[in-house]
Amino acid sequence: MSPARFATLALLFGVLLPIHAAAQDAPVDDTERAFQLNEQGFAAFEEGRYPDAAKLFAEAFTITGDPALRKNEALAWFRAGDCDQAVAAGNKFLRIDGVTATDHADMHAVIANCKVDFSRRAIDAGDLDLAESMLTEAEALNADAVSRDRIAAARVDLAAARREAEVVKPPPEPEIRTVYVPEPTERKIPVLGISLMGGGGALVAGTIVYHVIALGWQSRFFRLEEGSERGDEATFESLRNRVHLARVLVPTLYTIGAATAGAGVFFTFFMPLDQASVARGDGPSIGIAGQF
Repeated sequence: MSPARFATLALLFGVLLPIHAAAQDAPVDDTERAFQLNEQGFAAFEEGRYPDAAKLFAEAFTITGDPALRKNEALAWFRAGDCDQAVAAGNKFLRIDGVTATDHADMHAVIANCKVDFSRRAIDAGDLDLAESMLTEAEALNADAVSRDRIAAARVDLAAARREAEVVKPPPEPEIRTVYVPEPTERKIPVLGISLMGGGGALVAGTIVYHVIALGWQSRFFRLEEGSERGDEATFESLRNRVHLARVLVPTLYTIGAATAGAGVFFTFFMPLDQASVARGDGPSIGIAGQF
């Protein structure tokens, strides 16, 4: 049987491919088996049994490795409407060494047409990004005029689908903003501030009592000094010492008491609890200066 019987199907492109040397080098029995499978594949193709034809061409290819058989397999799958198988077989065909430029272009046309079918399927499913990707891959192939026309038509349908998707796209839902309301916290009693206020107030009150008493000492001291009241020398010296001490203590005690009470007011009403610290001395100093 002549090796020239291995030829590609005149399905889309009307191209016949002569058998390669690989088929001629195969054993006689294997070559005869490959020819029989090839003939059965042609017969199945003519009868419209495209999947059967593709499988017969694929089996024959495993025997001889002839590129024409792999191309026939891809064309049969394409006619069967199984683009997944057609693209897989087509890519395998393109990786075979020695494929002519014409066969290369023919297979690109098959793959491009399948990519267009993939894109239309994606458009129907609403996956417009996938459709765009498929058409971009199809445009990158060296396809024929018929394939380019199909790509252009799919582009038009994709653009229409995008416009329709924009029209029916629901408006974005308004953002619901919530106002943060902090949970009420129990205010702890500022023990430090209350203590300082109490201590300072008590010191000021005590100083007032001491001041009143000291004024009595001072009045009697002045009377003894002027001679309007009689008294002994010891009483005079004792009153003088008390008056001199009171002149120092009274303003000092007033200042310390006022400063302590002022610090207590600050810690109680103005200083956050976590910052109030006796060690830092954050409270202000309030003093009263006077002359006795």
